[in-house]
Amino acid sequence: METSSQELILQTQQAPMLSDAKPLPTLPQICKAGELQEVAFARQVLTFSPIRELDPIEARGGIGTIIAQHAALIGFKGEIDPLNKSDISGMILSRFSSLSLEELYKAFQMERYGEFDTRTEHYQLINAPYVCEILKKYKDWLRRTRQNNNLPMSLPAPKEEEISEEEKEAKFIANVQQFYNDFKQQGRMPLFCGWIYNGLKERGMVAPFTEEEKEFLTKRYKQRKAKERDNKSLISRLKQSFEGDYNDISLKAEVALEYIFENDKLLIENDK
Repeated sequence: METSSQELILQTQQAPMLSDAKPLPTLPQICKAGELQEVAFARQVLTFSPIRELDPIEARGGIGTIIAQHAALIGFKGEIDPLNKSDISGMILSRFSSLSLEELYKAFQMERYGEFDTRTEHYQLINAPYVCEILKKYKDWLRRTRQNNNLPMSLPAPKEEEISEEEKEAKFIANVQQFYNDFKQQGRMPLFCGWIYNGLKERGMVAPFTEEEKEFLTKRYKQRKAKERDNKSLISRLKQSFEGDYNDISLKAEVALEYIFENDKLLIENDK
């Protein structure tokens, strides 16, 4: 059934917010952890926050940033399509949520540096099976490293640090500001960026779209969808038929956010 222009932009999925979620580590913090030697990193793993303890919306953004960096460093050409973006994040959040963002970064770093016994070829396709193979190799490496060096498997639970609502809002705005500046400088949208539009909309930080803008966004969405459909294999099409409408919702949010960035429609101050 054809979706109306009004429904197209308004149908976005709101992920649940965790009031007790731990703060997301910054990219410099993640990279610094990756500089540790293997045994030191394996010992430090217990101090990192597992993905399952992070806010799921922010966690998707962190996952996307790490995978985008890895794709650029291995010479991946092109962009990861929305179907694979959603599939990768869903796979990590369900199957590898016990890992931290620092461990995701380290796993991809070790893959690039040839530190695993075998290398996983991507064949210019970054998808869930590719990412899954790397993370399985990392978990096997971590298990062996702990055993060989008699490292502890757990530590006493530390006292959780409270984070205020004001700090959460400031962190969200800082993330949006960074993504906006990157878009203006590089002309590319971040991976897994639907959560940004949903967060902006929830906070009233985007101006309502006019009827003319809704028509334009509907047209752009259909063009992107057609291009995505042309690039899909039969297996991917069958896979989407079982996954439902989430990928459509994510793509709509990404199209809307790109338009907002292009036309400076954010209702916050931007450092240009």
